[in-house]
Amino acid sequence: IMDGLRAEAHARQQLARQLLPRPFPAAAAGIHLWQPLPDCWTAADLERVARDEGLSVTSSEVFHLGPGTPNAIRISLGSIPERRALAQALDRLAGLLRRRPRGLRDVIV
Repeated sequence: IMDGLRAEAHARQQLARQLLPRPFPAAAAGIHLWQPLPDCWTAADLERVARDEGLSVTSSEVFHLGPGTPNAIRISLGSIPERRALAQALDRLAGLLRRRPRGLRDVIV
């Protein structure tokens, strides 16, 4: 049973590595990963916007106390039972990570 769980977790990690835009630290057989965010996003803003779009991620601020909180989100790869549905959710999240938050404008001085 454990070998099957490890294999499934590894397959889900590989799927995330194929679909998400930036490298992330994760255990090879882990079911959670930390996704670093582009500078234009804060973890709290991305968490809120993702939720508005039907995606559930968690800001790193929930897991880290004190200064130096990484600008990242935690993604659970085990919360969606079907791998195809997980791929669709990760693809939607990747699209969200590639775009700039609404209302953010470049300032030219």
